[in-house]
Amino acid sequence: MKRIKSQRNKRNSLWISLHEFSYAEFSSAIEMMQAAKRCEDIKIANSYIRHALDEYRHTHLMQSVISEYTKDNPDSFRGFRFLPNNAIKKRYVNPSKFLYQKYDFQRFSIFVGINEQSASKVLKKYLDLCAKKLKQYGNGTENGRSYISNIALVSKTISKIIKDEHAHEKYALGYANRNVKKWRFVYFLLWEKIHTWGRHLYASNNRINTWVASFVYFLVIIMIVPFRFVFSVGSPEMENLVSKDNSDLML
Repeated sequence: MKRIKSQRNKRNSLWISLHEFSYAEFSSAIEMMQAAKRCEDIKIANSYIRHALDEYRHTHLMQSVISEYTKDNPDSFRGFRFLPNNAIKKRYVNPSKFLYQKYDFQRFSIFVGINEQSASKVLKKYLDLCAKKLKQYGNGTENGRSYISNIALVSKTISKIIKDEHAHEKYALGYANRNVKKWRFVYFLLWEKIHTWGRHLYASNNRINTWVASFVYFLVIIMIVPFRFVFSVGSPEMENLVSKDNSDLML
């Protein structure tokens, strides 16, 4: 049973990844719309809106290919429903301070460009995964043909999205390169690349996640033990829970 579940999860891995990636695209759209609201340059604000519309379209495209897959596999992709509020719960978006508020205009342009570049690389990996799956499951059976059809649709969709991501990257970094001082451009470019690399490494490596969590727990315990008397709680008072005075609390 465990082996079947493991094989099913492996088979669904591409669509699970796309589901998660769609939140990143949706969150990017929100950030670009917030930037458009706050940008005083009308021309640049319009470019932010067009960027946001592209990201909303990417979200829709990803959810559409997932929907096509679930039609043929209704029992193997349960529990994955796109809910906009999850963009906040998953911390893709911080509604108390959007990126355009957090960074100055120049830094924001570099941030957008590097993240679009990173998105293109991730999507390219998905394309490579599609190619591997086509070889693995191209067995000619009815189920195999259905699976291949779904993968082909994913591959076609991802290729369209990558073109948009390249265009966004080119526009954002091109603008920053022309308008940001060279030393500042190189500094923030390097910083964002390192930060993005570290974020992806942490998110994709369960072992690192476990180590970091264990280290944090260890630090918390070390800090609490010397002051445990401060957090001590006295013995609870004995109460008669079935007395008439407490009858209103009874079911």
